[in-house]
Parts: sequence; structure tokens; C-alpha cells
Amino acid sequence: MPSYPDLSGYYRPYRFEYPIRWLQVGGTVLTVLSLGVFLGLAAVLRGGEVAIVVGPSSVLAFVVAIPVTLVIHETIHGALMRLLDYRVTFGVAWSMPGVYAAAFGQPITRRDNILIAGAPLIVITAFGVAVLPVMGETLLVAVLVALVTNAAGAVGDMYALYRLARMPRETMLYDVSIGEMLIYEPLAVSVSSHTE
Repeated sequence: MPSYPDLSGYYRPYRFEYPIRWLQVGGTVLTVLSLGVFLGLAAVLRGGEVAIVVGPSSVLAFVVAIPVTLVIHETIHGALMRLLDYRVTFGVAWSMPGVYAAAFGQPITRRDNILIAGAPLIVITAFGVAVLPVMGETLLVAVLVALVTNAAGAVGDMYALYRLARMPRETMLYDVSIGEMLIYEPLAVSVSSHTE
């Protein structure tokens, strides 16, 4: 492993690995499940059934909603990083492909990582559900696509939250690059760290 910052009071870092194939399967499953959940919720909130009329405006809403949702999702990550006083880099990772917000070259606390990872799913879902009852047909398509895209696209964030919940409270993470994140676990772990 190349030399990375030596954080006093922490073990030598190890790589945070995403199980890419499982996340792809999870994203597909979340797409189907969230489509059913959000269509059902839209029907309940709108007082009955939901009719989606397929036409030029709804197709345009569908096509535009996906990239806009991805950008908003990453903007929420980045805005929270800035609020937590991290230097943020936004970019496009053509190898993934996707957009990203990251705080490269800075130790980030486990707590902050939990907040940052969960924020877009919570914020976009809350806003989308709140406006479901009042959207016209075309905007309803855009909101439903945004809700499904955000839920399915957050599969990596959900995996990170799952992993972070099992790490000691004092753990630090360090983004080296878009494809490499390191985990620094504390040398001395308090008993309460593993029960949080």
C-alpha cells in the first residue's frame, strides 16, 4: 500500500471495498420495489389511482429527471460536507459512470460520514413525497422518476451506512480518489463504540 497519512492513535488503514455486483443487483431490486412503493404512495396521497399519460412531455420529464436527480443527490452530499467544514470536489467519474462529491485527502469522522451518506436519500425522499399530492401529470412523472432514481442510486450510500454502523465510533475514513477510500480504526476502542 502506498504511503498515506499516519493518523496518531489509529491502526494502519485498510481499504473500504464496495461489493459492486451485489450493489448492482441491489440497485435493480430497489428500482422495482421503490417504483411500486412510490406509485402506491402517490395513489394514496392523490386520493385514488395514478394515471401516467405517455406523451412527449412525460417522456421529456422522464429523460430529464434522471440526470437532474443524480446531480441534486451529489449536491446534497457536497453541501453537507461543506457545512461540516470539509473541502469538496465535484466531478464526473466516466469509469463508473456517474457524478460524485468527495472530500479527497481529508480524514472524515464516522459520524460525519453517516450524516453525509444518508442525507440525499432522506432529503429527496421527504421533498418528493411531500409534493406528490400536488403535481400535475407531467411533473408527477418527473417526481416519481426522481424518487425511484434516488432510492436505487443510493444503494452505495446504504451499503456505506451498513458498514459504518458496525465500525467503532472513533473510526476515520479517508478518500484517496474516486476509487479508493481508506478506513482508520482507533487503537483503543471503548466498549460503547461497538454498541452504538
